[in-house]
Amino acid sequence: MEKKKTNSKILSLLSVLLMTVIAITIVVGVVSAKYVTERHIPGKITIKADLAKEIEVFEHTISGNPDVYELTTEETTQGNTYRLMPGVDVPKDPYVRIKGYTGVNAYVYVELISDADPTYVSFSLSDKWVKLASIADGRNIYYYTGTLQAADLIELEILDGKGLTVNYGLPRATDAFIKFDAFIAQRTNDASAADAAAVFNANFTPVETEGTGN
Repeated sequence: MEKKKTNSKILSLLSVLLMTVIAITIVVGVVSAKYVTERHIPGKITIKADLAKEIEVFEHTISGNPDVYELTTEETTQGNTYRLMPGVDVPKDPYVRIKGYTGVNAYVYVELISDADPTYVSFSLSDKWVKLASIADGRNIYYYTGTLQAADLIELEILDGKGLTVNYGLPRATDAFIKFDAFIAQRTNDASAADAAAVFNANFTPVETEGTGN
């Protein structure tokens, strides 16, 4: 009988010890979990991909008579109105002006909108501008191939400096307009100028302006 009591006490003790070990293991596990905490990093990240504060097209105003037009130092964003004479070339110097360019990789574009007959009134863009050949809707869009660096003010000449060439055969009743629109689009990774323009134009509605470049 004594042996059975002894065995029973031992089993009870082992049972208690086992439960204690389990209890300790659980407690240790809980205690350990208390040391797995979040780590907060102070500060914030601001994502800002502004390309520029403003982009516009301007040119200098003209003075004088149709046979002696000259450029002044005054600027206009509404274009000049010319009275053309056969065989008399006229000055025209449109520029793209970018204010507050941030240096984010970007393409700058100009779109030529004109109904002038090149047989009688012609002009050439600066060789810094290359026409996009892949614009399916027939628009005349050019992109700037020069280097752009972050700056408060950037001015890019559009024409080659020769103005408008007016041929002798110009019909007396000629009534034409020449307009340049400008826009800037972000260049992401290795996107081509055509790809960037396509993305931009998919979300862009040109703003109609009046009295531009007559």
